[in-house]
Amino acid sequence: MAKWRRLLLPAALLAVVIALGLWYTRARSLDAIVGNAEVVSLSALYNEATLTITDGGSVADISVWQTGDGLTPDDPVGAALTAALEEGRYRATLLNLAGPRDRLGQETSGTVQLSLALDNGEFLSLTFGSGGQLTVGRADGLYAYTADRGQYDTLAAIIRIHGQPVPADRSQRP
Repeated sequence: MAKWRRLLLPAALLAVVIALGLWYTRARSLDAIVGNAEVVSLSALYNEATLTITDGGSVADISVWQTGDGLTPDDPVGAALTAALEEGRYRATLLNLAGPRDRLGQETSGTVQLSLALDNGEFLSLTFGSGGQLTVGRADGLYAYTADRGQYDTLAAIIRIHGQPVPADRSQRP
């Protein structure tokens, strides 16, 4: 009996830690990330890298599309991007418990980058990786999330359809 009592406290603490970890990483909406603020304007950039292997070596090709700056949720493209963000669910990673980071890496073949201006004066940078990673940039640093499966593809498709290709030399903006 005494042996069970000694194991009860560590087991209870472990159960509490697991429950808190599961609660913290639960799926949440965009509203949980941005708080009570509303998106007033946004811009988007999508890039993907493809690697072609030939007899003489390999060639990397990077394609970039961008939307206009200052889109609002009333614009058709802004409305489509905002709706896609609001329909998605995001899970915070336990890495965030240690506080914001200066750098977060993403192993990805493509990214969707959204810049959001909120009605409370805050600016957010959202970077979706093709593997489902989401990095949220705030004034105090970077936070890591995992986005719904398909979220990256949906946002990328909207930008490819409605955006403009960026020339490879990037000296001329569309």
